[in-house]
Amino acid sequence: MRITRSLAVAAAAVPLVLGFAGVASADSGYSETVTDVGPHGAFVHTVQSGTGSHAPGFEDGRGLAGFEQRTSGATAQGAAMDHVFSGVDMDGNAVYHRYLAAVGPHGVTFTEVTADSTPGTTPNEG
Repeated sequence: MRITRSLAVAAAAVPLVLGFAGVASADSGYSETVTDVGPHGAFVHTVQSGTGSHAPGFEDGRGLAGFEQRTSGATAQGAAMDHVFSGVDMDGNAVYHRYLAAVGPHGVTFTEVTADSTPGTTPNEG
């Protein structure tokens, strides 16, 4: 009885010793989309986050964790989009990208911010 109890306690403690690796290894994901269309324009907002195979933005399947948010809208005066992505791959490399574009009666604007800790990458490569 004492050996069985000791084995049960040891088995339960293994994820704690490994930094909750037993919990962190599970793939999980969240996704939400909101849309609105009316007489003054249209709007779409999407949020995704996930771990493992559900990590957004890692088409190669090497994502450890990721977050992505996309917002687009259009009215009679113009249109705009905002895209934000951040994540960490299986090698521990961190990535952040943000793209913002708008067009309207006064012109066009585009802003891009990129940060990537992957060895050998430069901005706008990644």
